[in-house]
Amino acid sequence: MSAKPMETERLEIVPLDPDQDAARLQAIRCQPEVWSNMGQNEPSLTPSPDGMRSAMQSNGGWSWAIRLKRTHETIGSVSLVPGNGAIRGMTWFLDPAFWGQGLMSESVRCVVETLLRSGAFQGLEAWINADNKASIAVALKAGMTERGRMPIYYKTRDTPHQNVVFGRATGDQDPSMMGLRTVLSVLDIRSTAEFLKKALGFHVEFIAGDPPSFGGLALSPFSGSQGIYLSAAANADDITPAVLVILVDGNVDLKADIAKKAGAEVGEPHDDQTHRSYSVNLPDGHEVRIRGVKYPGLS
Repeated sequence: MSAKPMETERLEIVPLDPDQDAARLQAIRCQPEVWSNMGQNEPSLTPSPDGMRSAMQSNGGWSWAIRLKRTHETIGSVSLVPGNGAIRGMTWFLDPAFWGQGLMSESVRCVVETLLRSGAFQGLEAWINADNKASIAVALKAGMTERGRMPIYYKTRDTPHQNVVFGRATGDQDPSMMGLRTVLSVLDIRSTAEFLKKALGFHVEFIAGDPPSFGGLALSPFSGSQGIYLSAAANADDITPAVLVILVDGNVDLKADIAKKAGAEVGEPHDDQTHRSYSVNLPDGHEVRIRGVKYPGLS
């Protein structure tokens, strides 16, 4: 299968034609309010039909131009992200001169519903900056719901931010599995909970038993948040050390400093290509790795 023409009440959504569309779409992408929301540095003003052909080859040709029916003017684009999975990413942009008229929502909703109805893909998803309320509204109007969040850094911004993952699948229904928690065996539930609260910002949900035998901690104070359980161990020999990884937004160095000031034993930073991690040792041999996106503001 490949991209097919579609239409809505006001729009023609047609497979991209590099020779016809490259110049117009490049002019749209070069507007700061467009490229700054796409995680890119300022693009070249020079249109590149060959570059568009290469991009279409990598994504299987799943790219469309958005045109006004009444004038046939190209005003934006919708494309799928390269990939081979049953869930494909998608991206979109629109000439700012046409923002606020519901045209982006109209086109994205049409593409999403048509592709899912065709059986070409099991699901579609879009990664959207958490502060990009307009694109979030587009995703919601296309029937997408929030599926997750991740920290990310774009060179167009001073600090990392959150990308919200919106998705819609064929036959969408409420998930039967809604979270994943591990159970840590510890000698002293109350003191471990207090330590995790001060050092890493956990929120204590409950501590049960007298003396405490079980407890729950969450990453946020809201109901249904991700977190961990603590279970009382009779002695140290009953404890198998575990490693937890927490993805954090913002400056991971500051979060490591907070843990140190709370009395935690914090290891030296470990950098890979895109992230920095710190190991925080818990009293019973467990390890929590706090992991954040690298960016120029880090020391």
